[in-house]
Amino acid sequence: MNVKNTPEGTIRGALRYPAFRALLAGLAVSQAGDWLYNIALVTLVYQRTGSAMWAGVTTAARIVPMVVLGPFGGIIADRFDRRRVMVACDLIRLALMLALALVAAADLPGPMPPGPPSQAPGSSRGRRWAACCCCSGSPRWLSW
Repeated sequence: MNVKNTPEGTIRGALRYPAFRALLAGLAVSQAGDWLYNIALVTLVYQRTGSAMWAGVTTAARIVPMVVLGPFGGIIADRFDRRRVMVACDLIRLALMLALALVAAADLPGPMPPGPPSQAPGSSRGRRWAACCCCSGSPRWLSW
């Protein structure tokens, strides 16, 4: 059996179509990007907090919306043009990734985990946490 005589309903049969091959390649690149993003996000959270618990919470916070909002995604896909929905979602993801990259590159303080600034890794980070706490209205962290 050669490639031209592959039976329908097999992966080889599907790979005969250029559009499917392009879709499969795009999905592979997208999945690789998602895994790299997940690793980068967990690493960033761990570097900023020094806590494995917060790294785990970050991973859970990334997965929970997919589980909870997944059924609503089907409703949206049925009511609107799927291609436009996918493009809009990808553009929103692009904006969020650029914002995260800005926070990481500029070493900006992101959302702070609860706890006193003395738990922050490094002595200079504690001062940065204290400055953020003043702005966020959490004076209890400043009582150290």
